[in-house]
Parts: sequence; structure tokens; C-alpha cells
Amino acid sequence: MTDRVIVRPARETDAEALAAMVNHLNVATGLPDGVHSAETVKRDAFGPTPLFEALIAEADGRPVGYAYFQSFYDSDRAGPGVLLLDLYVDDAARGRGAGRALMAALARTAKTRGAVSMTWGVLDSNAGAIAFYERLGARDVQARIFEISAKALMRLADEGRIEID
Repeated sequence: MTDRVIVRPARETDAEALAAMVNHLNVATGLPDGVHSAETVKRDAFGPTPLFEALIAEADGRPVGYAYFQSFYDSDRAGPGVLLLDLYVDDAARGRGAGRALMAALARTAKTRGAVSMTWGVLDSNAGAIAFYERLGARDVQARIFEISAKALMRLADEGRIEID
């Protein structure tokens, strides 16, 4: 593998590779395998109402990493922000600049959109990722990310209905 990494916006034809990489990330972080498919990626990233965008890192003409992200409103700074959902680089491509290239491309995307911030979460157990992000100049804001499961979400949604005119 060469050290040359190219980052580009993902295309619908990348859906299978994206699904494989996100499933690999899930397994590596203790989440279920096989949740994503080319069809879910096509629907959610390239369908009529995209839920996220993606960048692809390539080396030697093959995908070696990706970044999933979406725009959001940063109410703390009263402006647009970019939320990094996933950053992944294949084990074989680590240490060759693919992660940094993805983050730099995402920062350029944020800059062109007038973003006032770029935000993401990282597992406390992922010391390598934390060190990588700190080398980029990111700081740990000691915030917590909460998540509610689909079952708990449905239960909460069904509590006390409020009529709104």
C-alpha cells in the first residue's frame, strides 16, 4: 500500500464498501454486526431525504476509511456546526495519514459551510482515538452522550399525549 491517500465525497456506488466498514467498526466497538447493508446506506445517505453525508478515504484505488457526518445548529455558538458521526480507518491503513486526511477534508467542508464548530463523541475506552483527536488540536469537553434504545424511545413517546393546536 502506498502512503498516498485521497479523500472524496462518497457516491452511491460506495454503499457496499461503506456498509462493510461501518459493520466492522460496530464489531470493533462491541455493537452488533450486519446492521448496515448497501441498501440502508443508499436509503439513508443517498435517498430523497439524506440523513447523513460521507467522505471516503482511498489508497491504491480502494476504500480504506470513511467519515459519516451531518450538519447541525450549534446553539452554544449561535451558528452552523458539523457533527462527526463516525470516523473509521482500516487497520491495514492506520498510521498512513488516512484519519488525518479525513478530518482535514471534513474541516474544509465545515469551513465552506460557515461552520462555527465541529463536534464528535469518542468512547472513553478508545485511548488511541482520544490521542489522535488531541494531536489534531481537539479538546475533551467532558460532556456525556446519552442514548435511548428504540424500545425505550417508543415507550417514552407513548407517555401522556399533549394536544397542540
